[in-house]
Amino acid sequence: MDTRNQPDVMRLAALDWSLIPCRLNKKPLIETWKPYQLNAPTVEQIRAWLDTLKPPAWAVITGRVSGVLVLDFDGAKGQQTLQSIGLDPHVRSGSGGYHAYLAHPGWHVPTLNSNSKRELGNRWPGLDIRADGGYAVCLGRNEKGAYLWLRDPVPDPLDLLPHDLRTFLGLAHPPILLGLKDRQRAAFSNGRVAAGFLIERAFEQIATSGRNNSGFWLAVQLRDNSYSEKEAESVVFEYAARVPEVNLRGEPEP
Repeated sequence: MDTRNQPDVMRLAALDWSLIPCRLNKKPLIETWKPYQLNAPTVEQIRAWLDTLKPPAWAVITGRVSGVLVLDFDGAKGQQTLQSIGLDPHVRSGSGGYHAYLAHPGWHVPTLNSNSKRELGNRWPGLDIRADGGYAVCLGRNEKGAYLWLRDPVPDPLDLLPHDLRTFLGLAHPPILLGLKDRQRAAFSNGRVAAGFLIERAFEQIATSGRNNSGFWLAVQLRDNSYSEKEAESVVFEYAARVPEVNLRGEPEP
């Protein structure tokens, strides 16, 4: 890993990344950073921050505005997960963890709620994601140390991730966008997408993604639509009872 040519804030700004100045504790130095979730600051604004604030660190606002996502691998467990996934990290963080930059898929990638984060930690220990509405320190230093770029700031394609992780993070398929007729037959009174509609969509994916991956997609959709564990279990059992008895190779398989 060649660490001799570290990018500076102006080089990252030239990539159309939305960048904000941060304190040593990784908190933004500016009063609000919400406007920069929609539009990147101008070069003149960044230069003004450099002159007046002299920030010890800079962060990239992740998501559509910058075109990047950041997978954060923290601690020994995070390093083991990083190795098991097989990614080559872009940055070593001030705390000694690693950041891998991925290309944004073009649709909204939600911030995980606490239950989803818990499940993510159970399946992929030490891993966190910075997506739409988040940010990740990328230059300078925090209270624990300096951020060190290990390779060029070119995001990796999403297909480097295992399919189950991509699906869990909402990166394998665009979210369901319902037209008027679909909304009329798919939505309950409380606004959830109907289970039957989700099962139909899962079955549409079997021919290309397989029964297991389509079932996992279904489970994630049920989670994101706030189905209880008992409700989701019933729906997934219904799906499992109806799937074809053959795999993608046309061979019989339970």
